[in-house]
Amino acid sequence: MSYLIPYHTSQTASSTSFRESEEMEPNGGKRGKEGTEAEPPHSVAPHSKLSFLNLPPFTPLINVQRSRCQKCDKYQRFVCYQCMSFMHSDPALPHLQLPIELHICHHASETISKSTAAHAAIVAPSSTTFHEYPELPCFDANDTLLVYPHPDAVTLAGIADLSRFKRVVFVDSAWRKSQVILKHSTFRNLTRVRLDDYNTLFWRHQTVGPTCLATIEAIYYFFREYAKARHGGTYRGQFDSLMYLFTFQYELIQNKYHGRAMPRLPNFVRATGQEDSKHQNENI
Repeated sequence: MSYLIPYHTSQTASSTSFRESEEMEPNGGKRGKEGTEAEPPHSVAPHSKLSFLNLPPFTPLINVQRSRCQKCDKYQRFVCYQCMSFMHSDPALPHLQLPIELHICHHASETISKSTAAHAAIVAPSSTTFHEYPELPCFDANDTLLVYPHPDAVTLAGIADLSRFKRVVFVDSAWRKSQVILKHSTFRNLTRVRLDDYNTLFWRHQTVGPTCLATIEAIYYFFREYAKARHGGTYRGQFDSLMYLFTFQYELIQNKYHGRAMPRLPNFVRATGQEDSKHQNENI
């Protein structure tokens, strides 16, 4: 059940901003001024460890320059984390409607631009709600799932009437702070869910193990497992776009170091095998 640690990592928050990812060295450091900017990827590389995802092309993000957000006046490039939105409107950008509500409980002391959970709010804005601890709503235990490792946590396949649940909650914070958040009374009686083990492709160096996922990875795998549990084990890639921004960042970093005299960032394969990669050739 260690898959949730990176989105609660004790070392950093769950992600790296786009600006920061363009400057990172493979060991987690920053490149010097002599480094060249990575070429934005147009699509997922054929041999990428994320090529099993069925994603729209990254064309809307190519040649995008930093500009002032029309809503909050902050200068951003690809997305505005303050407003949880893409910086530029383009019909080719993904927009998802999730089957149940997604609620993310984020620790207010942590930088939102370092949260991969923000990717879900950007790609699925009508389905995703961010809450800043300690200002959390009172979730109904009768229809709310909490994804978090716990001795009493069950798999989605082990829930008899999964259709009665209307929302899922993720805690998004450093590991130590997550323990504080979970003491909030709103989580006391929620049904706790665990995911299968998957290996992360998160680029930020961490020492807690390859099965520790970034928050957006955990969110994606939850909805993939949810679809399989509700539809007889079938998943057709309909939630792959949750990984759109994560994959763009991953490919951006890979492009940065491809062909250079330094090691590529570590690539981990999924712990549970490749049987689900078949959907990559199917339509979303």
